Amino acid sequence: MILTFLLSLSCFLFSQQRTKSILDSIYFFHDVNGIITLEAKNVYFYDVKGNRIKFVYSFFHENPNRWENFEYWTAAYNINNQQIEFCGFDWNSESGTWNNGSHIIREYDFYGNLTSYLLYYWDFQIKAWYGYEHSIAAWDKKGNQIEFVNYRWNSDIRDWTGDYREKYTYDANGNNIERQYFRWDSGLNDWLFTSRSTYIFNSFGKNVESNTFYWDKANNRWLKEYHWTYIYNELGVKTEVIRLFWDLNTSHWKNSTRTLFTWDSEGNMSEDIFWWNSESNSWQINNQIIREYDSMGNTTRTIYNSWDLSISNWKTTLIFEKEFDIYGHLIGSSASIWKSEYNKLVPIYNNTYAYDNNGNKTEEINYEYWEPETDYWTTINRKTINYDKVGNINEEIYAFWDFEANDWKFSSKEVYYWSDFSIPEEEHVIIYPNPFTFEVCIELPENFQIQKIEIIDQLGRIVRSIDNINVSERLVIGTNNLTRGIYFFRIYCSNKTILEKIVVK
Repeated sequence: MILTFLLSLSCFLFSQQRTKSILDSIYFFHDVNGIITLEAKNVYFYDVKGNRIKFVYSFFHENPNRWENFEYWTAAYNINNQQIEFCGFDWNSESGTWNNGSHIIREYDFYGNLTSYLLYYWDFQIKAWYGYEHSIAAWDKKGNQIEFVNYRWNSDIRDWTGDYREKYTYDANGNNIERQYFRWDSGLNDWLFTSRSTYIFNSFGKNVESNTFYWDKANNRWLKEYHWTYIYNELGVKTEVIRLFWDLNTSHWKNSTRTLFTWDSEGNMSEDIFWWNSESNSWQINNQIIREYDSMGNTTRTIYNSWDLSISNWKTTLIFEKEFDIYGHLIGSSASIWKSEYNKLVPIYNNTYAYDNNGNKTEEINYEYWEPETDYWTTINRKTINYDKVGNINEEIYAFWDFEANDWKFSSKEVYYWSDFSIPEEEHVIIYPNPFTFEVCIELPENFQIQKIEIIDQLGRIVRSIDNINVSERLVIGTNNLTRGIYFFRIYCSNKTILEKIVVK
């Protein structure tokens, strides 16, 4: 394996620290007889890396003026800033102390994949933790998840028992070609098959066939269930899906459903769904989904139709609509549903949105609960959002439409307080492009010195070690004959070691 290393110094300089805004607190106000009244507050705390490690929620009492605790939580992180522990507490006003509430523990492997999740709750009667959920995941060296196991807490034995389990198999290209599903049998004290799915891919990575099976426990065998065939055009776009079901009586596949995807001259897609009519021995149209798009590719309308045999034509049952401005911001969304008692489409909701020149959402109005007999919305709510000069939210003000006063009436508001926070930058490097094909660039902060770089393959083997690196800003690594897959850069510095994952495509 030959790797050619190219050094380049043309790069912008990093500062030793970067500054960002962090949320210190949120104060909540609500309307009491026309008076804006302080209600509650959230207060947040952070570690030196800017990870949120503590949160306290308190209520305000006016008589007498005092804050009363309600709940708080704490969190801990590993060196990769992944949350590894979370503890929640509830305030006991009678004893004036915090009670245990919930406890979450997360574990990760060497590559940063989540391998274990534990959730406990506090039992106030026996004053001990009891489990609620325990999940374990396993990953291969290519970063594919190969197993997931979920456990539930058995209060009778006060221990974990099996719940469900999934296993995944991949081909050489990383395509998931099989999934197996299990359920825990407490009587046998073992995992039992429930179902499995298999997938076949073409040379372009497109799924062309799928099969599902279920386990026949009585006869200890797999039984066929469904078979899907996916058809694509010359551009690799899916144009047809056919589903078959296995007939146990005849031991043959039989037609079930068929979906055709077509596009009109304006690029709008129609999804026609057919069901097999065994009496006429032919496909019968049943449902249709039409998706319309704007010039930027945003879905502006989704129409659901059902075939009405009485009129031999489509009847629209549901419509979702969206509107975007020239910048791609969503400025309106609505939905309507067919109501047979009114013999028409009836609105479900209608939302409008406004933005400032920086693209920040400044207003959201929600129309809900349409009254078909009067053709009026019965509930209209508005949220107004104000920002500071750097784009942080200052206030969120909530109001509702007073139909008697024919005007907006204040409901509540949230006031945000921020502060500048400096995060040390000495461990921060940027690797791009990632994934890459021919070469990858490592951008370094100012005064950042590398002693050695090791490139590690998927099996944990060091495929190349580079010493005596004399570069202070950017390192470009060109590769020849490096096979596709996941690798790791282990970067040795004077007082630390950094591990970064890269992908060669």
